[in-house]
Amino acid sequence: MNEFEKICNAIVSDPRYQRNLDWGEPRSGHAEGTIRARIAEIERNLEVLRPKLSAADYWKLKILIHTHDSFKREARRGVAITAPESHASLARAFLGSLCDDPDLLAMVQYHDEPFALWQQFDAKGKFSEQRLAGNSRLESFSGILHCRQLHTREKP
Repeated sequence: MNEFEKICNAIVSDPRYQRNLDWGEPRSGHAEGTIRARIAEIERNLEVLRPKLSAADYWKLKILIHTHDSFKREARRGVAITAPESHASLARAFLGSLCDDPDLLAMVQYHDEPFALWQQFDAKGKFSEQRLAGNSRLESFSGILHCRQLHTREKP
């Protein structure tokens, strides 16, 4: 058993995680409803990819699946993703109590940022360059948004 599998096992057996699994109802962006249903949906997708992944990458993704939205029940709605009471910050703190991998912690903290920036661009035709620049882990996403912005400007 590798270290990431051990971390994942610790997550799913932790009462702090377990008490949140049945929270949620179908809503925009989460038609599946509960956190438990969301996890099951994403895990099915992960299993399709499993033959293409190393064992470590498989377990890292499984950790992200089980933590990224698992603290929405306890979060304060409408706060910035970096606010201590945001679902992302709560998830990061939980994962940080079990793991010190900086990449996993950052992914849990900022997992909604690319989609939020995409929505911003889709709605307004532009996005917050400052918000994107404030997070170096989103550099690859920056290229996608800039290409989309150029493409949109060139339309007649």
